Amino acid sequence: MSMGSQSSFAIDTVLPLDGASTGIEIQSESLAKAGNIIETSGIRGTRQHVQERTRNGNYAIGGTIEMFPSPEELKIMLFWITGTDHATVFTPAETVPSRVIGISRGGGTGGLGKCFTYGGCYVSRATIGGSEGEPMALSIECIGQTETIEAAGAFATATVPMPAAGGSPFIFTDSSGAFYLGGNAIAVKSFSMTIDNLLDVAFNNSVSASRITAADLAVSCSITTPYSTVNEVALYDKGVTGMALSAVFTHTLAYSLTIAGFFQPVSATPVINGKGEIVLRLDGMLRKTGSTAAYTLTLDSTP
Repeated sequence: MSMGSQSSFAIDTVLPLDGASTGIEIQSESLAKAGNIIETSGIRGTRQHVQERTRNGNYAIGGTIEMFPSPEELKIMLFWITGTDHATVFTPAETVPSRVIGISRGGGTGGLGKCFTYGGCYVSRATIGGSEGEPMALSIECIGQTETIEAAGAFATATVPMPAAGGSPFIFTDSSGAFYLGGNAIAVKSFSMTIDNLLDVAFNNSVSASRITAADLAVSCSITTPYSTVNEVALYDKGVTGMALSAVFTHTLAYSLTIAGFFQPVSATPVINGKGEIVLRLDGMLRKTGSTAAYTLTLDSTP
Protein backbone atom coordinates (compact mmCIF):
# COMPACT_ATOMS: atom_id res chain seq x y z
CA MET A 1 0.00 0.00 0.00
CA SER A 2 1.36 3.42 -0.96
CA MET A 3 0.88 5.84 1.94
CA GLY A 4 1.18 9.62 2.03
CA SER A 5 3.15 9.29 5.27
CA GLN A 6 5.89 7.45 3.36
CA SER A 7 6.17 10.17 0.70
CA SER A 8 8.77 12.93 0.48
CA PHE A 9 9.30 16.28 -1.22
CA ALA A 10 12.53 17.84 -2.51
CA ILE A 11 13.45 21.05 -4.30
CA ASP A 12 16.52 22.20 -6.22
CA THR A 13 17.60 24.81 -8.74
CA VAL A 14 18.68 22.23 -11.34
CA LEU A 15 18.60 18.52 -12.03
CA PRO A 16 19.44 15.99 -10.76
CA LEU A 17 17.55 15.73 -7.50
CA ASP A 18 19.98 14.00 -5.16
CA GLY A 19 21.73 14.33 -1.82
CA ALA A 20 22.54 17.97 -2.58
CA SER A 21 18.85 18.79 -3.02
CA THR A 22 16.79 20.16 -0.14
CA GLY A 23 14.04 18.11 1.44
CA ILE A 24 11.01 20.04 2.67
CA GLU A 25 8.29 18.94 5.09
CA ILE A 26 4.88 19.53 3.54
CA GLN A 27 1.29 19.03 4.69
CA SER A 28 -0.11 18.25 1.26
CA GLU A 29 0.42 18.83 -2.45
CA SER A 30 -1.62 18.70 -5.66
CA LEU A 31 1.10 19.21 -8.28
CA ALA A 32 -0.02 17.29 -11.34
CA LYS A 33 -0.03 16.93 -15.11
CA ALA A 34 -3.34 17.66 -16.81
CA GLY A 35 -3.46 16.29 -20.34
CA ASN A 36 -5.78 16.93 -23.24
CA ILE A 37 -6.97 14.74 -26.11
CA ILE A 38 -7.78 16.54 -29.36
CA GLU A 39 -10.53 15.13 -31.56
CA THR A 40 -12.12 16.33 -34.77
CA SER A 41 -15.77 15.78 -33.68
CA GLY A 42 -16.93 15.98 -37.29
CA ILE A 43 -19.91 14.55 -39.17
CA ARG A 44 -19.25 10.85 -39.71
CA GLY A 45 -22.62 9.15 -40.11
CA THR A 46 -22.84 8.20 -36.43
CA ARG A 47 -23.18 9.89 -33.07
CA GLN A 48 -20.24 7.90 -31.74
CA HIS A 49 -16.80 9.48 -31.47
CA VAL A 50 -13.95 7.41 -32.86
CA GLN A 51 -10.48 6.75 -31.48
CA GLU A 52 -8.84 6.98 -34.90
CA ARG A 53 -9.63 10.71 -35.12
CA THR A 54 -7.78 11.71 -31.90
CA ARG A 55 -4.32 13.03 -31.01
CA ASN A 56 -2.63 13.94 -27.76
CA GLY A 57 -2.81 17.71 -27.25
CA ASN A 58 -1.12 20.15 -24.89
CA TYR A 59 -0.64 19.33 -21.24
CA ALA A 60 -0.38 21.69 -18.29
CA ILE A 61 1.58 21.28 -15.05
CA GLY A 62 0.36 22.94 -11.87
CA GLY A 63 -0.81 22.57 -8.32
CA THR A 64 -0.56 23.77 -4.73
CA ILE A 65 1.94 22.98 -1.98
CA GLU A 66 0.79 23.44 1.63
CA MET A 67 3.31 23.65 4.47
CA PHE A 68 4.16 25.00 7.92
CA PRO A 69 7.73 26.08 7.14
CA SER A 70 10.61 26.28 9.54
CA PRO A 71 12.75 29.44 9.21
CA GLU A 72 15.27 27.54 7.05
CA GLU A 73 12.55 26.18 4.78
CA LEU A 74 10.96 29.62 4.56
CA LYS A 75 14.24 31.18 3.41
CA ILE A 76 14.48 28.65 0.56
CA MET A 77 10.90 29.33 -0.49
CA LEU A 78 11.12 33.14 -0.28
CA PHE A 79 13.87 33.24 -2.93
CA TRP A 80 11.65 31.13 -5.20
CA ILE A 81 8.60 33.31 -4.51
CA THR A 82 10.13 36.80 -4.69
CA GLY A 83 13.06 36.35 -7.07
CA THR A 84 15.40 38.01 -4.56
CA ASP A 85 18.55 36.02 -3.82
CA HIS A 86 19.39 37.34 -0.38
CA ALA A 87 20.20 35.76 2.96
CA THR A 88 17.79 37.87 4.99
CA VAL A 89 15.90 40.61 3.06
CA PHE A 90 13.38 39.77 0.34
CA THR A 91 11.67 42.37 -1.86
CA PRO A 92 9.96 41.95 -5.26
CA ALA A 93 12.35 41.29 -8.14
CA GLU A 94 11.32 42.01 -11.73
CA THR A 95 11.80 38.35 -12.65
CA VAL A 96 11.21 35.16 -10.68
CA PRO A 97 13.28 31.96 -10.88
CA SER A 98 12.22 28.42 -11.73
CA ARG A 99 12.78 25.36 -9.59
CA VAL A 100 12.88 21.61 -10.03
CA ILE A 101 10.53 19.76 -7.69
CA GLY A 102 10.64 16.08 -6.84
CA ILE A 103 7.83 14.23 -5.10
CA SER A 104 8.18 10.61 -4.04
CA ARG A 105 4.58 9.46 -3.83
CA GLY A 106 4.20 6.41 -1.62
CA GLY A 107 6.73 3.62 -1.86
CA GLY A 108 6.43 2.47 1.74
CA THR A 109 6.29 -1.19 2.82
CA GLY A 110 4.51 -3.09 0.09
CA GLY A 111 3.95 0.09 -1.91
CA LEU A 112 4.88 0.65 -5.53
CA GLY A 113 5.16 4.42 -5.43
CA LYS A 114 7.07 6.47 -7.99
CA CYS A 115 9.20 9.62 -7.98
CA PHE A 116 7.63 12.42 -9.99
CA THR A 117 9.97 15.21 -11.09
CA TYR A 118 8.59 18.55 -12.26
CA GLY A 119 10.87 20.88 -14.21
CA GLY A 120 10.57 24.61 -14.88
CA CYS A 121 8.29 25.32 -11.89
CA TYR A 122 7.46 28.96 -11.15
CA VAL A 123 5.45 30.43 -8.26
CA SER A 124 2.16 31.76 -9.52
CA ARG A 125 0.77 32.76 -6.13
CA ALA A 126 1.99 32.39 -2.55
CA THR A 127 0.11 33.08 0.68
CA ILE A 128 1.65 33.30 4.13
CA GLY A 129 -0.50 33.77 7.21
CA GLY A 130 -2.01 32.42 10.36
CA SER A 131 -4.74 32.77 12.94
CA GLU A 132 -5.36 32.31 16.67
CA GLY A 133 -3.66 29.22 18.07
CA GLU A 134 -2.19 28.07 14.75
CA PRO A 135 1.29 27.78 13.17
CA MET A 136 2.13 30.18 10.35
CA ALA A 137 1.18 28.49 7.09
CA LEU A 138 2.60 28.89 3.59
CA SER A 139 0.58 27.96 0.52
CA ILE A 140 2.34 27.99 -2.87
CA GLU A 141 0.51 27.68 -6.17
CA CYS A 142 2.98 26.88 -8.93
CA ILE A 143 3.01 26.29 -12.68
CA GLY A 144 5.55 23.98 -14.30
CA GLN A 145 6.70 22.81 -17.71
CA THR A 146 7.51 19.10 -17.57
CA GLU A 147 6.78 15.91 -15.65
CA THR A 148 9.01 12.82 -15.60
CA ILE A 149 8.57 9.62 -13.61
CA GLU A 150 11.25 7.42 -12.06
CA ALA A 151 11.43 4.50 -9.68
CA ALA A 152 10.63 5.20 -6.03
CA GLY A 153 13.59 6.40 -3.99
CA ALA A 154 15.29 8.33 -6.78
CA PHE A 155 16.08 11.19 -4.39
CA ALA A 156 15.81 9.39 -1.06
CA THR A 157 18.99 11.09 0.18
CA ALA A 158 17.50 14.61 0.04
CA THR A 159 17.28 15.77 3.64
CA VAL A 160 14.77 18.00 5.45
CA PRO A 161 16.57 21.07 6.91
CA MET A 162 16.82 20.77 10.69
CA PRO A 163 18.23 24.01 12.15
CA ALA A 164 18.96 24.61 15.83
CA ALA A 165 15.25 25.13 16.50
CA GLY A 166 14.62 21.53 15.48
CA GLY A 167 12.81 22.63 12.33
CA SER A 168 9.93 24.13 14.29
CA PRO A 169 7.76 26.71 12.48
CA PHE A 170 6.76 30.23 13.38
CA ILE A 171 3.42 30.37 15.18
CA PHE A 172 0.83 33.14 15.13
CA THR A 173 1.48 34.19 18.73
CA ASP A 174 5.10 34.99 17.80
CA SER A 175 3.67 38.39 16.71
CA SER A 176 2.22 39.16 20.16
CA GLY A 177 2.63 42.89 20.89
CA ALA A 178 4.51 43.45 17.63
CA PHE A 179 1.77 43.90 15.01
CA TYR A 180 1.49 47.53 13.94
CA LEU A 181 -0.79 49.43 11.57
CA GLY A 182 -0.19 53.15 11.12
CA GLY A 183 2.50 52.98 13.79
CA ASN A 184 0.06 51.75 16.45
CA ALA A 185 0.08 48.31 18.04
CA ILE A 186 -3.11 46.29 17.54
CA ALA A 187 -4.47 42.89 18.47
CA VAL A 188 -4.94 40.58 15.49
CA LYS A 189 -7.19 37.55 15.12
CA SER A 190 -5.95 36.48 11.70
CA PHE A 191 -3.55 37.68 9.03
CA SER A 192 -2.61 36.66 5.51
CA MET A 193 -0.48 38.14 2.76
CA THR A 194 -0.69 36.92 -0.84
CA ILE A 195 1.99 37.54 -3.46
CA ASP A 196 0.56 37.01 -6.95
CA ASN A 197 3.23 36.98 -9.67
CA LEU A 198 0.52 36.97 -12.37
CA LEU A 199 2.38 34.53 -14.58
CA ASP A 200 1.97 34.69 -18.34
CA VAL A 201 2.16 31.18 -19.81
CA ALA A 202 2.83 30.56 -23.51
CA PHE A 203 2.70 27.19 -25.27
CA ASN A 204 3.40 28.36 -28.83
CA ASN A 205 3.90 25.22 -30.94
CA SER A 206 4.99 23.06 -27.98
CA VAL A 207 2.97 20.37 -26.21
CA SER A 208 3.97 21.86 -22.83
CA ALA A 209 4.51 25.41 -21.60
CA SER A 210 7.48 26.81 -23.52
CA ARG A 211 7.67 30.11 -21.63
CA ILE A 212 6.51 31.19 -18.17
CA THR A 213 7.03 34.86 -17.31
CA ALA A 214 6.02 37.07 -14.38
CA ALA A 215 3.93 39.69 -16.18
CA ASP A 216 2.76 41.81 -13.23
CA LEU A 217 2.57 41.80 -9.44
CA ALA A 218 -0.39 42.04 -7.07
CA VAL A 219 0.20 41.88 -3.31
CA SER A 220 -2.91 41.59 -1.18
CA CYS A 221 -3.37 41.47 2.56
CA SER A 222 -6.19 40.46 4.87
CA ILE A 223 -6.29 41.33 8.57
CA THR A 224 -9.02 40.67 11.14
CA THR A 225 -8.77 42.73 14.32
CA PRO A 226 -11.11 43.34 17.27
CA TYR A 227 -13.14 46.54 16.89
CA SER A 228 -12.44 47.61 20.46
CA THR A 229 -9.53 49.94 21.24
CA VAL A 230 -8.88 53.48 20.00
CA ASN A 231 -6.13 52.20 17.70
CA GLU A 232 -8.37 49.49 16.20
CA VAL A 233 -11.42 51.72 15.69
CA ALA A 234 -9.22 54.30 13.93
CA LEU A 235 -8.36 51.76 11.21
CA TYR A 236 -11.78 51.96 9.57
CA ASP A 237 -12.24 53.68 6.19
CA LYS A 238 -8.64 54.64 5.46
CA GLY A 239 -9.05 54.35 1.68
CA VAL A 240 -6.18 55.57 -0.50
CA THR A 241 -4.58 57.30 2.50
CA GLY A 242 -3.49 53.86 3.64
CA MET A 243 -1.07 53.13 6.45
CA ALA A 244 2.23 51.45 7.21
CA LEU A 245 2.10 47.76 8.07
CA SER A 246 4.73 46.12 10.24
CA ALA A 247 4.43 42.68 11.79
CA VAL A 248 7.32 41.03 13.61
CA PHE A 249 7.16 37.32 14.39
CA THR A 250 9.84 36.35 16.91
CA HIS A 251 10.55 32.66 17.34
CA THR A 252 11.36 31.41 20.85
CA LEU A 253 14.93 30.64 19.73
CA ALA A 254 15.61 34.14 18.34
CA TYR A 255 14.58 33.57 14.73
CA SER A 256 12.50 36.47 13.44
CA LEU A 257 10.31 37.30 10.45
CA THR A 258 9.33 40.90 9.74
CA ILE A 259 6.62 41.70 7.20
CA ALA A 260 6.42 45.35 6.16
CA GLY A 261 4.67 47.37 3.48
CA PHE A 262 2.25 50.18 2.69
CA PHE A 263 -1.29 48.88 3.18
CA GLN A 264 -4.38 50.33 1.46
CA PRO A 265 -7.47 48.51 2.79
CA VAL A 266 -10.84 49.01 1.12
CA SER A 267 -13.71 50.25 3.29
CA ALA A 268 -15.67 47.47 4.99
CA THR A 269 -17.99 48.42 7.83
CA PRO A 270 -17.78 46.36 11.04
CA VAL A 271 -21.14 44.66 11.57
CA ILE A 272 -22.86 42.74 14.37
CA ASN A 273 -22.99 39.03 13.59
CA GLY A 274 -24.32 37.99 16.97
CA LYS A 275 -23.69 38.45 20.67
CA GLY A 276 -19.96 37.89 20.39
CA GLU A 277 -17.09 40.26 19.79
CA ILE A 278 -17.39 42.74 16.90
CA VAL A 279 -14.43 42.57 14.55
CA LEU A 280 -13.05 44.75 11.77
CA ARG A 281 -12.02 43.01 8.57
CA LEU A 282 -9.34 44.84 6.59
CA ASP A 283 -8.79 43.62 3.01
CA GLY A 284 -6.62 45.53 0.61
CA MET A 285 -3.37 45.82 -1.32
CA LEU A 286 0.25 46.43 -0.42
CA ARG A 287 1.61 48.95 -2.91
CA LYS A 288 4.96 50.55 -3.66
CA THR A 289 5.23 54.10 -2.35
CA GLY A 290 8.05 56.33 -3.60
CA SER A 291 11.20 54.20 -3.68
CA THR A 292 9.89 51.82 -1.01
CA ALA A 293 8.97 48.37 -2.33
CA ALA A 294 5.43 47.02 -2.08
CA TYR A 295 6.65 44.61 0.57
CA THR A 296 9.81 43.76 2.46
CA LEU A 297 10.23 40.41 4.16
CA THR A 298 13.15 40.25 6.57
CA LEU A 299 14.03 36.78 7.79
CA ASP A 300 16.68 36.10 10.42
CA SER A 301 17.09 32.35 10.20
CA THR A 302 20.34 32.12 12.15
CA PRO A 303 19.78 32.20 15.92
